[in-house]
Amino acid sequence: MNYCQESEDDSNHKEGVLFTKVKETKGKYRTDVIKFDDGSGYSVEHDVPLNGEWSDLTAQFEFIEKGSEFEVILHDIHIL
Repeated sequence: MNYCQESEDDSNHKEGVLFTKVKETKGKYRTDVIKFDDGSGYSVEHDVPLNGEWSDLTAQFEFIEKGSEFEVILHDIHIL
């Protein structure tokens, strides 16, 4: 699914553009995970599921280790 103005006006989705649960999304997706050299966490890029399909939107996160937990930072959502 390409995200554009037409996505917002799609007559197949009267409720508009909605995020979909990963397990309920059809098709293939892209995820890139990179461990930081200093061991402090990870950088993650993940395709965003919309209206039951993988879109061309990509979310960029950092997972920073804080003891036994991770701090999650959303840096950006963009069209890749």
